[in-house]
Amino acid sequence: VAAATSPAEVPETAAPKLEHANSAVIIRRHDTLWRISRRVYGQGVRYSTIYLANQDQIRNPDRIWPGQVFKVPEKSQEGEAANLKAMGDQMTTAPTKAD
Repeated sequence: VAAATSPAEVPETAAPKLEHANSAVIIRRHDTLWRISRRVYGQGVRYSTIYLANQDQIRNPDRIWPGQVFKVPEKSQEGEAANLKAMGDQMTTAPTKAD
């Protein structure tokens, strides 16, 4: 019988803390997290910043749908500032959670 480990012994795993996101983008047909990241942060590889900020609604980062609204952190995990103007009329305010 394996001994149960106490909660204090289990290493905590958590997504890195992200910058506050008060802006968001409305997903359109043919958008990908890579394309959005390339426009906003200047590098497509920063797509994980958007993914981590929206894990509650993205099951698979390769499958996003028109009409979804994703929060866009003001800085990427690596520190690049978001160029929110690059998204034009796709930008909106981030949705707030209903309690």
